[in-house]
Amino acid sequence: MSMLVKGDNNLGDEMKLEKKYSVLLSPTVVELPEGEKAMRKPKSSEYDALDASACFTAIITQSGKVYTFGSNIYGQCGTGMSSLNIWSPTPLIGLSDEKDIYITQVSLGLQHGLALNSNGEIFTWGKGERGQLGIKGLAGVSAPFPQRITQFRLPPTEDGAQQWTEDVRIVEISSGINHSAARSDDNKLFVWGKNVAVSLEKEKNVQDSNFPILVRGLPDEFEIIKVSCGSHHTAVLLENGSVYAFGKTIDSRVPVFEATMILPAGVIDMPVRQFKSRFELTTIVGKDGDQVIQLNFWNDEEMRDVAAFTPTWMDRFSDPIKCVHRGMLHTVIVT
Repeated sequence: MSMLVKGDNNLGDEMKLEKKYSVLLSPTVVELPEGEKAMRKPKSSEYDALDASACFTAIITQSGKVYTFGSNIYGQCGTGMSSLNIWSPTPLIGLSDEKDIYITQVSLGLQHGLALNSNGEIFTWGKGERGQLGIKGLAGVSAPFPQRITQFRLPPTEDGAQQWTEDVRIVEISSGINHSAARSDDNKLFVWGKNVAVSLEKEKNVQDSNFPILVRGLPDEFEIIKVSCGSHHTAVLLENGSVYAFGKTIDSRVPVFEATMILPAGVIDMPVRQFKSRFELTTIVGKDGDQVIQLNFWNDEEMRDVAAFTPTWMDRFSDPIKCVHRGMLHTVIVT
């Protein structure tokens, strides 16, 4: 199967200029290796089989493998080495070859990647300068190949002792620019990376975390349905239709560390077609596609009351909206 994307396996003489300046000026067909086929969604998964960051792309094939291409300065393509670019789809190395273990979701940050397999295990690779890889032993360094996250920190005991666990099965992952989040099958939410933790130093307000820490503030009585990372914040959809968020707000430099409700239950037409944070906004497409809500994340409590709005472009569409994809300076609406 061919895909019309920014990349190519066979860059001939006419592509010398593009390779020299690391840019493609027109859409180019990318051929997967022989025997591999792309698909809309991975096996036993509700998530898309393709994710694209600002500078690289990852594809899950029908065989359950992951192929990447794009910028690779920090090893973010996960092929075992760093280089300027990888121009053709190349498999991630170090993942299981067992047929009954396959990748169900990929999520790409600015220069790091996550992959979730059918056993509920997370693998991360790429730039790790701000702890975005979530590997306790890899503080401040990059990894050019996938490594499994094994240690998750729980809240301390009453006497202040730190608690760790490896018994975590993850069911959803998401990446921001330099942070990531993961939801477990027992309704816990973990976050790691840039500015996600309260600093223990008096002269600082925040600090990075190079291992997953438990997010506080979410009500225990409701199941987490969706998790999505924006550039510097994370949004969470609960089964009752309420939305919580934490991280950096648009009106303060100091992040909100505990999950805070930004949309009450009863507003969203559940179940949603899409729940996706990109850059500073969270976009929600309701059950029938005739409802689109976008949410800002404010630190000011009064502004939170007016954080939700319907985008003005909704007036132009009569057909149901399937999904909305936001870039930094543009939006694509699919009906």
